[in-house]
Amino acid sequence: FAGEPVYRAETPDDAEIADRRERYWRPYHEALALAVAATPDRKTRLLASAQDPTTRRENPVRLMTADELAFRILDSDPRLQVIDVRDAKEFETLSLPGSVNIPVDAMFGKEWRDVLGHQAKEKVFVGREGEDGASAATLARLLRYDRVAFLEGGLATFQREILSAPRALAASPIEAPGSADVQRFR
Repeated sequence: FAGEPVYRAETPDDAEIADRRERYWRPYHEALALAVAATPDRKTRLLASAQDPTTRRENPVRLMTADELAFRILDSDPRLQVIDVRDAKEFETLSLPGSVNIPVDAMFGKEWRDVLGHQAKEKVFVGREGEDGASAATLARLLRYDRVAFLEGGLATFQREILSAPRALAASPIEAPGSADVQRFR
């Protein structure tokens, strides 16, 4: 107001109130509305941040190999929870034993808090490729969930190294260590 009195007279008339609204109130609120509209919501900010390399360095998550995950699934490890972040159709087509399907957008929902927040279990995020799982695991860290990891190379690597591994090991006269487990997993 630059030192001006709020109103010219003690009781403002309708014209003075209208003038003040046009000069001060409306421009301020229009600028505020634009600033609010341009500011992304929390979900959008966190999703973008989870893919940022700097955020990933500041919120490290453990990388799990396909071999380690396969053996932990075979052992029915009670401290393991596999979380598949692919869409429901892909999950129905191929999923790992004991995994739950939680698409990344659903991680913000209350229905998954018990699964994601379970303190005794390590949550391993699995995506189509390793990048999907890494982003989801970083998002879980940003949402303050602990004991998170991601599958190195995603389901594509798991399928190539474990599910579609060459069967030549079984034909050899000397059994390779772990080959019986690989056959059991298939």
